[in-house]
Amino acid sequence: MPSAVLRFSFCSPVSTSRVIGEGGGQAPMPRTRPETHVKSGVCSGLSRFCPPDAAAVDFEDVIAEPEGTYSFDGVWKVSYTTFTVSKYWCYRLLSTLLGVPLALLWGFLFACISFCHIWAVVPCIKSYLIEIQCISHIYSLCIRTFCNPLFAALGQVCSNIKVMLRKEV
Repeated sequence: MPSAVLRFSFCSPVSTSRVIGEGGGQAPMPRTRPETHVKSGVCSGLSRFCPPDAAAVDFEDVIAEPEGTYSFDGVWKVSYTTFTVSKYWCYRLLSTLLGVPLALLWGFLFACISFCHIWAVVPCIKSYLIEIQCISHIYSLCIRTFCNPLFAALGQVCSNIKVMLRKEV
């Protein structure tokens, strides 16, 4: 006769549920995050810089009970609830208090970087390339004048060298 299974879960941005029943508590069952945000995940658009789920920290990632060692289910439930709710509300509080000022700061920083790149770096590089073009013509003229005859003469001298390979037994 199958035993009753109790599923324990919370409503949070990223949550897991633990199956409690026979065996004293099996491995957690992951739940998917509801698509409520404009872009799901911290690393959206930055996948080449950020590994998948880099900012997703679950209760099981922090508080890991080794196989065969389990606390009381009540302790686990309260710990899980405390961790999940405090992480959720702490993130919400910090993002409410610091999100807009930090977005303003990062926007200003990247605007300054873009301004410097557009108005200073690229014109300096273009100016360097224009000025170096004149020097490159003089350099190539010197190479053709002095090195080409030298290497042509060395090629003529070495062209009469013959190498013969013999296999002696």
